[in-house]
Amino acid sequence: LTRRNYVKQMVSMRAAMGTRLWHDRGQATGRIIGRVRVPVEGEPGAIGLMERLARIEEFYEMTRHTHAGDRFLELCYEDHIESDPREGYRRVVDFLTLEPYEPAVRLRRLSTSTVRDRLENVDEVAEALRGTRYEWMLEA
Repeated sequence: LTRRNYVKQMVSMRAAMGTRLWHDRGQATGRIIGRVRVPVEGEPGAIGLMERLARIEEFYEMTRHTHAGDRFLELCYEDHIESDPREGYRRVVDFLTLEPYEPAVRLRRLSTSTVRDRLENVDEVAEALRGTRYEWMLEA
């Protein structure tokens, strides 16, 4: 499973690690679970924002390269899960050539708020991303 928006991925991961809530069974959907701080360049003891984004991108590229020629299925959260998790399910079932059935979707997103709303240090992050290939990720 990949993410196209690495900034959203970082925010989601930091929120989940801070709250120990990784999914929702219906009680919290739409609520802001908490604002998180994403370290930017120069903060002691933390990998900077740009380095972390580059590492995420490199990991996905390395995984694709490592499995080039292998039969594997890549799902993208934004394309195959976010709006309708059954799309991801159908792709997995087709890939594995299994008999499909209609799954019950019990887990929901913890937050439907924007990345900007979920960041404590949105101005710092926006400044770090300005003019980079990642800038769009703050607005998506």
